Amino acid sequence: MDVLFEEGADVVYEDTKYFYLANARNHYQKHASKVRWSDGDRIIDIGSGDGGLTNVLKSFISANYKELIGCDASEELIDIANDKYCDNRTKFVLLNIGDELPEKMKGRFNRVTSCHALNWIINQRQTLQNIYDLLAEDGDCLLMFIAKSALYEAYIAIAKTQKWQPWVKANIQYVTQYQNSQDPVSEVRKLIDGVGFKTVSVDCEELSYVFKSLEYFLRSEEADNPYKIPDGPLLKEFMRELENFLIRRNLLPAFNNTDLINYVVSRIVIYVSK
Repeated sequence: MDVLFEEGADVVYEDTKYFYLANARNHYQKHASKVRWSDGDRIIDIGSGDGGLTNVLKSFISANYKELIGCDASEELIDIANDKYCDNRTKFVLLNIGDELPEKMKGRFNRVTSCHALNWIINQRQTLQNIYDLLAEDGDCLLMFIAKSALYEAYIAIAKTQKWQPWVKANIQYVTQYQNSQDPVSEVRKLIDGVGFKTVSVDCEELSYVFKSLEYFLRSEEADNPYKIPDGPLLKEFMRELENFLIRRNLLPAFNNTDLINYVVSRIVIYVSK
């Protein structure tokens, strides 16, 4: 099991970003070689967020790619990404991969990538069909998302309480849909097989992230949880309850008998071709 260290930062969003960037970098280091990168590639990165994940991807693709498009369902994040990372071959566009695809996007790309996005989308079957439709013939794609974690367990439990249930976003069932699965690989493979991809590889990997303290870890998640609680006293109360639940269940154990905390996640890694 890979062990990755994250120190945290002073900005809530930056904390969350460090975890996602570290996981994406580790993912590409291990799996990017599966993709048939070549000069002239047209690449689309699904769930690009503020552009940081797509920027990590750039280190692993051919330097002579033709086009790199990052897409996200958040207009605010697309604007940030274009301000930070747009250039003559890279741009970011508004696109919800779970919705109907624009005709001009179909068959346009020979490489599709995604990190930390697919489990946030309600219609998983339609999403995989859209990814298939984005690909040109003989194109391939590499996808990754978190399937299980201590946080998902906590989110599911807290969502059942009378106090917090009204604040749960509808998509919590999708964010955490593999948390209690006995065989998430088989569930994902079944969805993929129904779309018609040729080469199919689906794996589940366990990783351990080491955070400086529980405080840093909770700050990292304050801006990125499947609840719609407004910033203020109520959100702080929710975060205290989340902290108590994690401590009570010992879901974030100490790392090697230190003050550091150990956050274990399981991620699904998919490689498919058309």
